Amino acid sequence: EPTINIDNGWKIKNRIDYEQNYKAKGADKSHFYNRMLYLQGPAFGGTISLGKVDYADFANMDIAYGMIFDDYIKGIKYAYTDKDTKNIYTAMIGNFDSPYNDNVNGKMHYNGKQAYPESDAMHYVGLQAEMPISNKLMTGLAYHNIRSGELEDIQQILEVAGEYKLDNNFKLGGVYALSNLDANKYDLGNSDQEQAYIFQLNYKGAKRTIPNTYGLWVAYKNIGELATFLPTYTNSFTGEQGYELGARYIFAKNLMGEVSYFNGNDIENDKTKTRWFGRLEYRF
Repeated sequence: EPTINIDNGWKIKNRIDYEQNYKAKGADKSHFYNRMLYLQGPAFGGTISLGKVDYADFANMDIAYGMIFDDYIKGIKYAYTDKDTKNIYTAMIGNFDSPYNDNVNGKMHYNGKQAYPESDAMHYVGLQAEMPISNKLMTGLAYHNIRSGELEDIQQILEVAGEYKLDNNFKLGGVYALSNLDANKYDLGNSDQEQAYIFQLNYKGAKRTIPNTYGLWVAYKNIGELATFLPTYTNSFTGEQGYELGARYIFAKNLMGEVSYFNGNDIENDKTKTRWFGRLEYRF
């Protein structure tokens, strides 16, 4: 993620990914991806970003981070922090590709009813506020508006979040989102697809620069397809609900190990879903 500093606080931020698939053949074996590229600097008392921008809902809240969206949007993001209240206000306008295609979440069920867009550009407007009530309690409110030529209705999602520090080790929090889209209209028979919510308890926390630090968590997640797009999670996905246990450990500076276990079911057909996920990550 290279950064070019220009002048007076302005910079250009970039991220390039390289992927090597050893099972593929020919030209499909390797790809370069320009994930983000944008200009960022101070404006109107806050910070403005223009281009292909990284964006996640409730970016400053640990437990509520990125439940609806954690990806890149082509557009403009503006963030403002009130010096007196410490409230953080963020506005985002731009486009992103439909998440319901074979390469991301898979296509939604479709049996003669309205289909959710699979390849159309989605036009997004988002407003959110993260508000510290005290040094222990953080709350958040957000509104998401999504439309496209192939989407019959304007999709609107309301989101609320909160997290509370029980003591120096434990943090309890949750986030809830409700969509205006009717699950039955989009050939999704379970009304749980119209909402998304997470309850999570964190113990301690892994700090990438401090060896031997660690964090543990236990969570219950319902990730409805009509209330989420590209969540940040590694071991629970859209259209699923269930319990998750996880841990992170710092072996050395910037060397982190992660393991998690998910036990739940597919919201739509109640099919049991269990899986383990493991990762060793080095940042430099």
